[in-house]
Amino acid sequence: MRPLPRFVRLSQCALVVIALVLSVAADGNAQSHEWVLGNWSGTYSEATEPGISSASGTLTVREEGGTLKWTWTGVGKGGKSEAEGVVTKVDASSAELRGKLTSHYVPTFVGMSVKVSLRVSPSGLSGTGWNDQINSTAVWKFTKAK
Repeated sequence: MRPLPRFVRLSQCALVVIALVLSVAADGNAQSHEWVLGNWSGTYSEATEPGISSASGTLTVREEGGTLKWTWTGVGKGGKSEAEGVVTKVDASSAELRGKLTSHYVPTFVGMSVKVSLRVSPSGLSGTGWNDQINSTAVWKFTKAK
């Protein structure tokens, strides 16, 4: 039996090293999003006119099949609203959520897109949300539910 050429042996060794490096990197990435998982309680309010549209409720972030998904359920002056979607970006200090309104006290708002950008602070999460269809910016503030 002939021994394998040197470059083939090196290539196999290199593949093992690459696999180990990717495995470590994947574990690091998995841990970088752990902070966002769970239930967050907080508020949503219209940025320009806070009294017009505001709600308090729960933001839940969970992992399903390798994808981070979120849901929002809130109750305000006008009634109940709900939204859901995916976390499109997450790092050690911020997260970006994209999705759609799934229930709203204004029926024509159901199905509208939502984008929320959140940053971690000592007191929890805070950031802004945006809705393209009605050109609306909102302020979001959350603390981790116990």
